[in-house]
Amino acid sequence: MPIHMITMPKWGLSMEQGQVNGWLKAIGDKVAKGDEILDVETDKISSGVECAFDGILRRQIAQEGETLPVGALVAVVADAETADAEIDAGVEAFQRDFVPASAEAGSRSKTRASRQDRIATPAQGKGRNLRASALRMLKRRIERLDPHFILSL
Repeated sequence: MPIHMITMPKWGLSMEQGQVNGWLKAIGDKVAKGDEILDVETDKISSGVECAFDGILRRQIAQEGETLPVGALVAVVADAETADAEIDAGVEAFQRDFVPASAEAGSRSKTRASRQDRIATPAQGKGRNLRASALRMLKRRIERLDPHFILSL
């Protein structure tokens, strides 16, 4: 059986994080698909996180009272035969590669802002605005279009 990573769920569009209120299952407990394994509280609701897999709860990564971003690793479910070293390697890889959604959104907005800065600033050495240059180029392309072609659209 593969190793299954249980992550902090996203229960709403504005949800960015959740606080672990308590564990309903202990390490070593058998869990079935649909079993609630921990309680999570957000700024709007408090609910149980259901396990999506059958197996044994092998790791409780999140601690009671800890607040984690959406998508963060909270638990690991695997079968009894899965080696501890294999589980530890999976947890380490997940933690290393995990990027919170809020961090991704922040980097996207920074990228968007830097693009706007490049467009709004004058081109180096030419003394003209890139946005105005782009508009002039677009105007020339529109002027070259056949009006009959445009009307047929």
